[in-house]
Amino acid sequence: MHQKQKQVQQQTRIPLSNRVISKPLYHLILGLTLCWGFGVNWWMVQNIHPTAFIDYSVLLFLGFYFGSFILGCSLFQGSSNALVSFIGFNLVVVPLGLVVNIATDGVATPLITYAMELTALVTVTMMCLSMLFPGFFKSIIGKLALVGLTLVAVELVYIFVLGGSNILIHAGMVVTFAGYIGYYWVHACEQEPTLDNAIDAAAYLYMSIINLFLRILEILKR
Repeated sequence: MHQKQKQVQQQTRIPLSNRVISKPLYHLILGLTLCWGFGVNWWMVQNIHPTAFIDYSVLLFLGFYFGSFILGCSLFQGSSNALVSFIGFNLVVVPLGLVVNIATDGVATPLITYAMELTALVTVTMMCLSMLFPGFFKSIIGKLALVGLTLVAVELVYIFVLGGSNILIHAGMVVTFAGYIGYYWVHACEQEPTLDNAIDAAAYLYMSIINLFLRILEILKR
């Protein structure tokens, strides 16, 4: 009896964000956080003019994008407080939502819907594969980072030197972000099930899924 009381007292001293919760609740919070991010993006597409920031000032847009994104990442990565992590998550959602808004401007709704369906299909497939082969996805994270950085460098050369991009770069990015989804799902499943970890995992998955969607949409537009 005394041992149980001691365990309860120790648990109550742990901050709510770091208390261990059940796996189903952990995954529920992760899923709801992802839905919140996608919902915010949908609202932004519906209610904000795609080029509102860029028309006003390109430098202002770039400053806001990188400032909000970097601050958001530092908050959810560096904090063990679920509320702070959720604020950081939203600071990442908003600038990426602006990019989604610009990328979907003038694109036919059926094409956007098809891109969303393909993104969902790839996401679910990678999650299933990662549960079957967790060791493989954990072993490729370094290679994914290297490939991703290489593709970004090549794409920058194409944009600033050749004045455009290449569909093969977008295809390579699709494969890279699909791999990241698999890795982050393995990471999410192996983390201690806490409120803060659920939000952190959702943030990593959200960034990979949104970037996957943008690359798939770019391929379909071409």
